Amino acid sequence: MTGLTDKDMAVIFKKDAGDYMIAAENLRTDENSILLVAPTNFMRSHAIELLLKAALLANGWTAEQCRKKLGHKLIEAMNEGEAVGLVLTDQTKSVIRTLSPLHEDYTFRYRPDKPYAFPNQTVATEAVAELFDRVQTIVKANCLTP
Repeated sequence: MTGLTDKDMAVIFKKDAGDYMIAAENLRTDENSILLVAPTNFMRSHAIELLLKAALLANGWTAEQCRKKLGHKLIEAMNEGEAVGLVLTDQTKSVIRTLSPLHEDYTFRYRPDKPYAFPNQTVATEAVAELFDRVQTIVKANCLTP
């Protein structure tokens, strides 16, 4: 054991998600961004996973529960997050629903032989930003001492 609590991990996951968001945005604004769709969406999807798990960790879940029960399933993590009070707009939920199966089956890591759809980049960026803001509030309230 590293000595880190699950609430510590919530803070770390939120911080790491922010870093992935910055990296995704840097790729999105690159002049070759059309060629970087898979890496950009991989980073977004991973940021979403970390944020949803941070919200759960901040609300009493353990890292082990997140790993065993959720894995990379963004829809399930979102549903569990909503059960502990995470409130998201329909647009953000739609982005998560679109990215979830692609994240779960590693579409963005290993190019599939099947066609797939991904969310509009601007809409996806807005969705991840909204999720970050909502989780930031939860983590701050539940994990950080004044």
